[in-house]
Amino acid sequence: MAMLPTDAENVFVTLTAHQANPSLYIVARAQQESSVDKLRVAGAKRVVCPQQLGVTLIADVILRPAVVDFVDVARRGIDLETDQLELSSSCALCGKTLRELELPRRVGVHVVAVRRANGKAIYHPTPDMQLACGDILILVGRRGVAGAVQKLQSSVSDGPTIPATK
Repeated sequence: MAMLPTDAENVFVTLTAHQANPSLYIVARAQQESSVDKLRVAGAKRVVCPQQLGVTLIADVILRPAVVDFVDVARRGIDLETDQLELSSSCALCGKTLRELELPRRVGVHVVAVRRANGKAIYHPTPDMQLACGDILILVGRRGVAGAVQKLQSSVSDGPTIPATK
């Protein structure tokens, strides 16, 4: 992470870290929007610009207040979480369809998106979508369900439902 006070410092740290190890996943902070591209060129995989986030939040409060309220309530204590889970190379979920897995029934989680290993994102996947090793599932459900889905990675059967943790 490069989260120093100035963009110049963050570009320098990002560039130095990237040169030392190009496979590092570097997250950097941009004070000015004009520095976002510079940080990416320097090697940052993600760039966070607090000013952009603030403007987006203000627009959402004006245009989608119910969505903002829902997310705020979810963060403060209703039993809901959004999580991600990468399917390992030896995962028993690989090759199965979402219909076959019955994740809503088995563990109380919904797959709202899948990011393929090639980076392609599929939003609102159909029940007939076949999962592949390396896919990243974006999950929404009760708190702790990502752990329950992870337990399914080692063996998938028609056996008993795996309860979601609370």
